[in-house]
Amino acid sequence: EAETAAPVEAAAAAPAGAALHIYGDGVTEERWFTMAELQALSGGYVEAEYYYRGKDPSRGHSLCQGLSVAYLLDQIELKEGAAKVAFRAADGYAMSYTMSNVRKSYVDETDLSKQLYMILAWMTDGEIRDDLTLVMGQNIAGEYNRTFWVKDVIALEVSL
Repeated sequence: EAETAAPVEAAAAAPAGAALHIYGDGVTEERWFTMAELQALSGGYVEAEYYYRGKDPSRGHSLCQGLSVAYLLDQIELKEGAAKVAFRAADGYAMSYTMSNVRKSYVDETDLSKQLYMILAWMTDGEIRDDLTLVMGQNIAGEYNRTFWVKDVIALEVSL
């Protein structure tokens, strides 16, 4: 289940050009990635239409391009027992997900044959962005999933 993560003190100063910081007691060493480095991880590249339900707009499809969060985490060394990932936005907002939620496939109620994955998207609603948005499908048909998306993600905190 998703839960709002507790705020943390500001992370160490980011290296020039850094777009994403991965840190926490669930990783053996913290890592910084530029947007170009994330986009170069082609094995985890995802381009898909993500169906969403939310408040405004209430429902629709968003064409997204990004990187599978599970694939990204597989590129760094996680500690045994790493259990949660908090997605932290530039404004301090954060949502936390279990590792099983990060690695599972999600559905699209308009096409139940689709398997959608949790991604960090640099393109949403068909527009290339200079920041990252956490995007995922629905756990079950009818779920209001857009509330789980996190805009302007700057850090992943992996915890035990």
